[in-house]
Amino acid sequence: MAITFFYFDYNDQDYQSPANVVASILKQLASQMSTLPLPIAELHERFEKRRDQLQLQDLETTLLLTFREFRQIFIIIDALDECDAKQHRKSFLKVLKDLENTSAKVFVTSRPHPDDIKQALCASPRITVEAGDSDIRKYLAHKIGEDGDTDLIDEPLKEEIVTNIANRAQGMLVDLLRAIAISDHVV
Repeated sequence: MAITFFYFDYNDQDYQSPANVVASILKQLASQMSTLPLPIAELHERFEKRRDQLQLQDLETTLLLTFREFRQIFIIIDALDECDAKQHRKSFLKVLKDLENTSAKVFVTSRPHPDDIKQALCASPRITVEAGDSDIRKYLAHKIGEDGDTDLIDEPLKEEIVTNIANRAQGMLVDLLRAIAISDHVV
């Protein structure tokens, strides 16, 4: 059994081409075996001879051949909506489509609104996950209390902050968490 993952990061879209994503998955598969799988070794040998950039088709073919080396494969793709829609997403959605007829089990997370993702994955089972108001309020209260400067924020101000942010979040906890993570790094 093998488990691989890839997280699309909005801040690193240029690097996250379909070829690099598939190469990352291949590298993760190779690292889970005691010897280098033959399809990967052959691809490496061809690459060394040509001394040029590997093409997506070469990588995808190698990926499909490498699947045969494993009894079960799980591929987790997180934040697919962060994949560059103009440059990379269409090609990567094709890769995902090509994986449908393999033994790999693919789990994808994405915001629900990108139409190209909805269309490409329309036949796949879907689970909607949204944070409830109480989840958001608990998280915000925890983050405010975690700061340690509790004498700067009294209870009424804390409640006002939590209420205002929770009302505006309307179930979008992922965006809220990203905003908080960004603000943690900025401050």
